[in-house]
Amino acid sequence: MEKFVKDDYAIALDNSGFSNGSLNKLSNIRPNRLFTAEKNIIIRKIGTVKPAIFKQVVDEFFEIIKL
Repeated sequence: MEKFVKDDYAIALDNSGFSNGSLNKLSNIRPNRLFTAEKNIIIRKIGTVKPAIFKQVVDEFFEIIKL
């Protein structure tokens, strides 16, 4: 799967990456662009990524902070 942004850390995500739920368009998970959000601004849950995708995100995050 191809990255959709010019970002060395981007992990491409399409509907095959979800164990349940889906996105309306192809997207990326960007482990280098983390933020915190108050629970009250979350409108709804759109899905859950598959364990392999989640592991890839966690591994990439730890690679980033290791630098």
